Amino acid sequence: YQTNNLKPYTTYYWYVVATNDEGSAESAKYSFTTSNFGAPGIPTLVYPENNATIDENPNLSWNFGEYTEQYQVLFGTDSDNLEEVQEWTSTLATSYQTNNLAVGDYFWKIVVKNYVGETSSEVYSFTKVGAPDNVTPISPVHGETGVSHKVTLTWEFAPNTTHYRVLLAEGTPDGLAYEAGG
Repeated sequence: YQTNNLKPYTTYYWYVVATNDEGSAESAKYSFTTSNFGAPGIPTLVYPENNATIDENPNLSWNFGEYTEQYQVLFGTDSDNLEEVQEWTSTLATSYQTNNLAVGDYFWKIVVKNYVGETSSEVYSFTKVGAPDNVTPISPVHGETGVSHKVTLTWEFAPNTTHYRVLLAEGTPDGLAYEAGG
């Protein structure tokens, strides 16, 4: 029988009862005292990575260190004044789903505790970006004629963009003939 979550520096008593259809038998009563387990190990933050730029409401995730008995999630827009978004709990989940985050910078950390003390993770940050700003074609210019059959299409960088798709149509802008990008 494996025990879990025993308190440090605590004396426990135990014995065994064996049973079958004919009756039961008890062992002698024994005792033991637990040692100091130590403070909980430092939680490791997994996602989003520190200083990440993302375009979603992230599902924060982490791993616990040894001897963790309870934890809380602290989150906010001010690294020096994080708010508790997950109260202390002994149900050791390793993720927290954020919702309805506005565009901006966010900070988060995990604090764990046991009977010996508390331990905190590092504070991680991430930036949530919104939809890309308008993209403006540069070359070839609108309506230009005499363009080489090996044309390089160029455009201005659009802030908040993670990738581009290039759409090319022959004849009219509504007849998509070629799509590239990723």
